[in-house]
Amino acid sequence: MRNRAKWIIIVFQILIGIWINGQTVFAADVSQTIRVGYIEQCEFIQEEDGEYTGYAVDYLKLIAEDTGWQYEFVGTTVDECQELLATGQVDMLCIAQQNRIWQERFIYSKASLGFEYFLIYSREDKEVFYDEYEALNGCRIGMLSDAHESFEFDEMTKQQNIVAEKVLFNSVEEMKAALQNDSIDFFVTGSFDAHDDLKLIARFGSESIFCIMEKENAELMEQYDKALEAVKIQKPDTAAWILQKYFKNEFYSCVPLFTKEEHAFIQEAQPVKISLRIGVEPLCYLEDGQCEGIFSELIELLSKQSGLEFEIVQEQDAKTGEELLQTMVERDCLL
Repeated sequence: MRNRAKWIIIVFQILIGIWINGQTVFAADVSQTIRVGYIEQCEFIQEEDGEYTGYAVDYLKLIAEDTGWQYEFVGTTVDECQELLATGQVDMLCIAQQNRIWQERFIYSKASLGFEYFLIYSREDKEVFYDEYEALNGCRIGMLSDAHESFEFDEMTKQQNIVAEKVLFNSVEEMKAALQNDSIDFFVTGSFDAHDDLKLIARFGSESIFCIMEKENAELMEQYDKALEAVKIQKPDTAAWILQKYFKNEFYSCVPLFTKEEHAFIQEAQPVKISLRIGVEPLCYLEDGQCEGIFSELIELLSKQSGLEFEIVQEQDAKTGEELLQTMVERDCLL
């Protein structure tokens, strides 16, 4: 009788467990769809053939691991994004700086998704160098209307004693076209909207970026905050690896970032001598009398990127490290 009672209890517990698990699975299946507004010309969130990628998308996927959310992305413009959020056509925007007017109208996430700084671009053929702020004096500078970079630009020009004319645009496409047809001399944009086909002139300012929602969505924002906090605690290097994934230095400019002084040095520099031990394949070896291999290709790439000329000094005799160092000194080799 006792054994029978035990079996009844065990079976009952199993049935309860199955029912609870079934309810949990069912709840996970009925996930909430969050409509995310994004600015179409910004690579923070970008769409290609119906697939969405970008800095914010990777973050949102990590948040969804905790919340079970699905996402619907809604493309918009700088001018329209506030209205879409205010009228409930989207549930959140993920690229918002601290702004007094926005703070009165919307609620901000507790933690930021990272930070954004500001970029100044020119055409590739313009005779101007990196960090040459004085070249902005008296020029026409394009920027988006109702964008935070306008305020940051004003602060920067005060510090640098620059006087320039601001020209406002509704989209990056219009601004970029104006740059190409010489209607403006430079334009300012955020670092999440980098242009590797233009020349980067300067980087300035720094602003944290947040998620914002309508005040009626306080409960939704609470879920977001908890999930983002969990990501930052469990994966503290998330911001660094996502930033490196989407925004490496080579994505920011079509040419290397040399100042006027660095450019002058490169133009006047003598060939840089580099000592290479020959006969160590695949690192360095002779083929038809020419130095080939990984080291040779790296030097060629370095020359192309820097504008410096390199001269390879071949070392074919086996020598100790001390002897090699002495030879380098005698032949005036840098490496």
